[in-house]
Amino acid sequence: MLKTRVITAIFALIPMIWVFLKGDPQVIRIFFTILVGISAFEMAGMIFPALFKRLGDGKQESSVWLRYVTILLSCSLYVALVFADTHVIGYVGVGLLGPLLIGVFAGRTVDLSFVNASGLVLSIVYSVFPWVAVFALYERSNDPRYIFLLCTVVWCGDTGAYFAGRSLGKHKLAPRMSPNKTWEGAIG
Repeated sequence: MLKTRVITAIFALIPMIWVFLKGDPQVIRIFFTILVGISAFEMAGMIFPALFKRLGDGKQESSVWLRYVTILLSCSLYVALVFADTHVIGYVGVGLLGPLLIGVFAGRTVDLSFVNASGLVLSIVYSVFPWVAVFALYERSNDPRYIFLLCTVVWCGDTGAYFAGRSLGKHKLAPRMSPNKTWEGAIG
């Protein structure tokens, strides 16, 4: 597990350092758009199977096309928010109305319509708005050091939680959601 984390961190850190050293705002916007797409893919991969298992018909293959729709809509909403000058609220409204309509009309039953719509909106919100906030931090400061500081704080917190949980962890935090997380790791 630690080996995988280190390898992932190295492969993620190299392009990030290059993008921020390049310093061009357009390159950073494109880089964040790619990160939004990756985030949307991961979120949809976690949310839809769980929703289908719990509320839907239990078919895992039903969620495959929803992952791609989530990526497309997430990247579109992010680009609209980051490149927009005015009327941002309208973009957010339209950006979230689309997934609702797709989800509702794509379901064969009322339960599946609910699963589709809620999964799309949750995946999109969770994968777009954190990156909008990170880009806003960069744009307001016009200095990549603040993004590095934010990432360093998150990485150190995650690393501290990992090692505290591995060495001291005895009490499970949420065994059904994440069986390896412990209270000791969360405090660490």
